Amino acid sequence: MCSPCGASINLYETKYSDSDASSFISYLGDTHSFTGTVNTDILSVFNGDVGFSDVAGAIEANLQAAATNTTSAATNTTGIATNKANIATNTTGIATNKTDIAANTGLIATNTAALSALIGINVAGIQSLASSFTSFQENTNRNFIALTENMNEGLAEVTAISNVAYASSGWRASVGYGDYKNKSATALGISYAGEKYKFKFSSSGEATGFGISYYF
Repeated sequence: MCSPCGASINLYETKYSDSDASSFISYLGDTHSFTGTVNTDILSVFNGDVGFSDVAGAIEANLQAAATNTTSAATNTTGIATNKANIATNTTGIATNKTDIAANTGLIATNTAALSALIGINVAGIQSLASSFTSFQENTNRNFIALTENMNEGLAEVTAISNVAYASSGWRASVGYGDYKNKSATALGISYAGEKYKFKFSSSGEATGFGISYYF
């Protein structure tokens, strides 16, 4: 059906509550007009192959969807604000961490240099101790050898002194000999024997001996 040229058709809906809605349709032409109430529960208008029914219910659904979208948008806005705050906090934390890492890197470098210096000092000290111990060991060995030789020489001298004989009467000079391991010694002695007493004096190297006897 085609309307006269210049005519128009308008559809209106008045909503009183969630369950009460009225729809009106009006037609205006050059010579006539009409209005009427339309039952939107059964209205079906087609434009090509696209149609719709229950205009009031569709509008209500759209309103509810719009309210839901508004709530979701508010929730998203709050979430975005929270995320921005968290991003700012994380940015500050990252900057702080970078500063701390730089400080720790400097401290590590300083400590590494200090440890290297201490290690060098300790190595030098250990080398000095090793050298001192080697020298001490050599001196100890030399002293031990010298002590052994002196002991052997002393025992040889004592043996030589013990071999110097007493005089049986009057004065007497005598010689004694001693040998111990790789050392030997000679002792010289002088002695006197009388009716009441005897004495003897002898010497060998650094050893000296003296003895006296008396008769009662």
